[in-house]
Amino acid sequence: MRSKLWLIPAASLCALLPVIGQVANQPDLGGSGVWNLPNVPDVTPHIVDPKQGGAPFNAKGKQVWDDRRRTQSVDDPEKSCLPSGVPRIMYSSYSMEILQLPNRVVIVYEGGTHIFRSIPIGTKAGLKHPTEPNPSYMGDSYGWWDGDSLIVDVVGFNDRTWLDSFGHPHGEKLHVVEKYTRRDTLTLDYTATIDDPEYYTEPWTVTITATYRPNDRLKEVICQEKQ
Repeated sequence: MRSKLWLIPAASLCALLPVIGQVANQPDLGGSGVWNLPNVPDVTPHIVDPKQGGAPFNAKGKQVWDDRRRTQSVDDPEKSCLPSGVPRIMYSSYSMEILQLPNRVVIVYEGGTHIFRSIPIGTKAGLKHPTEPNPSYMGDSYGWWDGDSLIVDVVGFNDRTWLDSFGHPHGEKLHVVEKYTRRDTLTLDYTATIDDPEYYTEPWTVTITATYRPNDRLKEVICQEKQ
């Protein structure tokens, strides 16, 4: 009796493996393609270990949230073609491209007015934010490797963006810690831990997944301001 030999295409096997880059044997978050981001209008279903069904608002945060739920269709700053901010830029239905250099990671976004981030990469103890960063839409970022994951620390935000299109608020005290993990060739796990004592009683975490499109490129997207 002959036993059957099952052959699995090499391409299928490779897709299940982590991607190792040429930069100091670090995982490669980039490549010849782009990452397709999920459409996440409301981060609530993606909150890790949610308490009472949503974000841990304080009284001020809950009031702003309730007000924005009533006026979302007209007040969303993205409707004025303003930058999406962090982490909201990761919750659009557009794509992003990651360019990985020895001491820097550059992320170029298809949506969000084609904005980009240039993130210095070093050691957790070796990089610091400016003492008084100028408040900006995307904040001030630096990152370091923790095993196979890239950790990015972001502060220095203005208060002109929302955390999602449903209106989760934040202020200038917002502190975001991002975690990028390429689980395999076609899968990127993205986690954002949000800490803002002006609107929330404690830090809270949101996790989403992006999928890879090999040999694809970013497309031109024009933002038309809605009246």
